Amino acid sequence: MQNNRTSTTVENLWKLPGDAWLPPTDAAALLGCSVSSLAHWRSQGKGPEYAKRGKLIRYRLDSITTWLEQCATHEGAMQR
Repeated sequence: MQNNRTSTTVENLWKLPGDAWLPPTDAAALLGCSVSSLAHWRSQGKGPEYAKRGKLIRYRLDSITTWLEQCATHEGAMQR
């Protein structure tokens, strides 16, 4: 996985309001995965909820948090 974000940047992303809309690059940084993994999950109907308008894809921070919490409560939910 290639990720040029520093841990400080990721920490700042977590401090955004829950209704903030994030591009896939930021969502991937928060999840510790690649943008291509997010694209694959979208194609499979998996991963955090997202919004798409034309080619524009965005993730709400709340959706990412909720998805992570659900994964933590279901064994093996994050297996890829």
